[in-house]
Amino acid sequence: EIFSNIDSIGRELAPDGDYELSITGHSLGGALATILSFYAATSSVFTQVKTIRVFTFAAPRVGCQRFVHAFQHLERIGKLRKARFTNTRDLVPLVPFHGMSRSYKHVGMHIRLHGVDKFAQYWLRQALDV
Repeated sequence: EIFSNIDSIGRELAPDGDYELSITGHSLGGALATILSFYAATSSVFTQVKTIRVFTFAAPRVGCQRFVHAFQHLERIGKLRKARFTNTRDLVPLVPFHGMSRSYKHVGMHIRLHGVDKFAQYWLRQALDV
């Protein structure tokens, strides 16, 4: 039902059916966005969508090695593109921890955001007026 609702909105915006689909999520929402994007890319509902783009922020690991291979195949054929953003001090992207289960893996291009030092924080606060 979700897919048909998304498709009807996309066709409303682009009657020829040639619309773009981007999925985002943070933390648990990022994990859900990753899984949803995989199912959307393999669904017959979105055959007109050229590439499904996914942007996740601080998302935990979601799939096993077989999931990784299937996801990478969809990326190679251009059906999926995923950018995974993490902060160097965030623990959520490390969940589940390797000691608990080594079977969960990340997918997509990893973009690591580093912490801001005190000098940069000062100028950032001045620029943002906070």
